[in-house]
Amino acid sequence: MKLLRRVVFLSAFLPVVACNNDVFIDTFTDPAESSFTVPGSGGTHTFMLPADNMTMALYVESGEYDVDAVMPDGTVKTNSNWLEHDGRLVVSHPRVDMTVERYGRRVDVTVARYYSKRDERVELVFSTEYQSFTDTLKIPAYNPYVLKAIDYRFSGVTGQDDAGTTMALFEGNVNNPGDTEMKFPFTWDNVMIPAMFKCVVVSSADLYFDMVCGTEIPVPGSLDPDPSLWQWGLLGDTAVLGRNGIALLKHYPPLPSVAPIPAHTKSYVKLSAETKVMSFPASLTICNDHTGEMHEAFMWLKMEMPFEYEILRYDTANE
Repeated sequence: MKLLRRVVFLSAFLPVVACNNDVFIDTFTDPAESSFTVPGSGGTHTFMLPADNMTMALYVESGEYDVDAVMPDGTVKTNSNWLEHDGRLVVSHPRVDMTVERYGRRVDVTVARYYSKRDERVELVFSTEYQSFTDTLKIPAYNPYVLKAIDYRFSGVTGQDDAGTTMALFEGNVNNPGDTEMKFPFTWDNVMIPAMFKCVVVSSADLYFDMVCGTEIPVPGSLDPDPSLWQWGLLGDTAVLGRNGIALLKHYPPLPSVAPIPAHTKSYVKLSAETKVMSFPASLTICNDHTGEMHEAFMWLKMEMPFEYEILRYDTANE
């Protein structure tokens, strides 16, 4: 009886399945290849779709790129990243020129350029109503931009009297319990003084500027502590080019000396740097080694540099 009931139960579904002609299963096997690599300097790759009735969509991992769909008749759908049938997806940007073209089951991926400072990923998703798979395009970092030169326009230097800060370089107590005077135990020979700087790009060359960020540049400064003279030169220190940063200066206006500490005396010593903010234009010469093109980026450089120093010292006799 149990077997009979089970047969009756299962057979109850047979007429429904047999009479519903709209239900179908489109089966296919995912391709063995699930990822591929194309260099950012240019390259192509071709693969085959496992089924005809598939929708193709393209997803870029990062970046604000324009993606347009071009139909076989030349019609362009702007800001569209998918195709239902044949056509071409175009990714465009000053750093990127890439197309993904579909002919039936064949898909051709062409990268003319994909400049980037880090590895990139582009996902191609193909799907039917029931199944889908993803092909991942991997693009190794390729940055052809090189900073060839930087030209500081010192003639445009301006000071900001209401700006700047007081920077403490040393503060502490030094005790001399002996019977003779003691030289101040610290020397300034190896002191590193931080200088704050900020780069503001003033042209449409942000792309080129960003691609060479991280490059070491010479730090401008003055050996003359009188801010009214504005006699500028390069001091031999370097900083890392960025939107904002800190340069540690080894060369700066000479630091003052500290007199010896008398016998049986404890000294409180504080050394401070009075900084000024300078602002001046600079020009960056940037080369695209991939194409040989030369570009020029203009920026304003603001730097907070030490100009004058102040020593506070209080001596107290040991009890």
